Amino acid sequence: MFIKGLISKLISKGYKPVFIPSVYYGTGRENDIAFYRELVNERIITSTQILGKVTSMLPSEVSYLLKSFYAMVSTRTHPYILARVASIKAMHLAYEHKGIGIPLHTFHHKPIPLLKCLKSIDDCVHEVISGLEQSQNSGSLREISTAREHNKKIVKTILEHLTSNDGF
Repeated sequence: MFIKGLISKLISKGYKPVFIPSVYYGTGRENDIAFYRELVNERIITSTQILGKVTSMLPSEVSYLLKSFYAMVSTRTHPYILARVASIKAMHLAYEHKGIGIPLHTFHHKPIPLLKCLKSIDDCVHEVISGLEQSQNSGSLREISTAREHNKKIVKTILEHLTSNDGF
């Protein structure tokens, strides 16, 4: 599986990943804990690299926890958002539309399409590492503020158009 290969490559380059589950439901691959157990059983990682449930933590506690990390690489959108708000370097491997739109339009940060990574693990590892090095590790709130102001202008234009005689 691609993600297992990516994790192995990052470990071989000296990175020490910590795994933060964000999806606990289901019995298949959608369940992060089940996937992490596979990684432990295959001796790719150890159980000490898996954090417990962060769902019982307050947002400020999650942010504090994330700030202790160098960076985050995620295929899940919500952890990526939390990392950016915590002002740590983050790369998002996007496998669907919101995984591309949110990083791009909210944080002005280009995600890596997962399909592109499936072609070559080595190229993906290179792109992840390069992206992390280029990723801003501060200013996330400024980025959100800038995007919010941009979106306000768009919404204002749409509302003006809707309330004019022209309509849509």
